[in-house]
Amino acid sequence: MNERQTKALNDLYMATVEVLNAFAPEMVTAEMRRETVARMLDNFLSGMNAGGTIMGGNTGGGNRPDEPKRPEPQPGPKPDPEPGPKPKPEPPQPEGEVRYAQAPVGAAFKRLKDADARAEILQSDPEAVFFYKFYITDESGCFEIAPLDGMQVKELIARASELLDGVAEVVPESEKADTATRVVTVQRGEVVKNGRSWEITRPARIKYVS
Repeated sequence: MNERQTKALNDLYMATVEVLNAFAPEMVTAEMRRETVARMLDNFLSGMNAGGTIMGGNTGGGNRPDEPKRPEPQPGPKPDPEPGPKPKPEPPQPEGEVRYAQAPVGAAFKRLKDADARAEILQSDPEAVFFYKFYITDESGCFEIAPLDGMQVKELIARASELLDGVAEVVPESEKADTATRVVTVQRGEVVKNGRSWEITRPARIKYVS
């Protein structure tokens, strides 16, 4: 076997394994690779015995049959998208005794109900709505719009002149009242006790959310 024939056989064995590896890698086993190397070694020895010189096999720069396949580069992690403006969270619940009120009288609340008194009223009158929630400490406290369902929100807005004037101010970034499904307290109002009433010293700030 001359040098050209030996080189041609080596190239053929290597190319066969490369083709199988490209189209059906599951068929390229370790045994097949060992057999290919053995045949190439036989050709090499035959060429040496014949006085020839073996010129390397595959010159294409790919993986040799007896080498593991080079891992393909994996794409790096995608950068996080630019963070958009996050909605401001509602203010945390302050400490104090929790009480409730249905409606103000002028710029004050005449009576505040604790949870038990509120439950008794709702039991006898399920249609009653407590629009305000208070946190009272000694002779002062703060208040916010209580959690309301969709119908209660509509009632609050419909009765705004009675329930919100002097009690809560709507912030400029608020959505339209006629599409609102929630009322969010942006800043709690403040009250101080005066006799049996709780006078509003600072209105709450609210916004409508659709």
